[in-house]
Amino acid sequence: MKKYTLVELIDRFDGQILANDFKSINEEMPLKEQLTLLDEDMLLIKLTKKNLAIDIGWYSRFRDGDSYEEYKSRGEFILHVAQNSNWQDPLLTLRSRTLTGLKKAIKRAYLFIDSY
Repeated sequence: MKKYTLVELIDRFDGQILANDFKSINEEMPLKEQLTLLDEDMLLIKLTKKNLAIDIGWYSRFRDGDSYEEYKSRGEFILHVAQNSNWQDPLLTLRSRTLTGLKKAIKRAYLFIDSY
């Protein structure tokens, strides 16, 4: 089975890519060396199917005394699939702290959307 890059997985979705910051991510580098590239609004795809959309972002929680690196390194990717822009009640939410896990989440989202 072919191993897809993040960008290849993202490009498999049938829709309009409104934002994609994953083109800047180097999958060969440790994620902790790319913390400045991680943000809450990394990917947004408006799908052609049933008014669905996918949003992926990197979310961290601040603790008193945190350095920027500590704050960013405690984050996780959160993937949402929503219908009719209802982000308060998404149809699917998946989380991952790694790029490998994110790729698995994207594959699961693809299967979910395909069967929806």
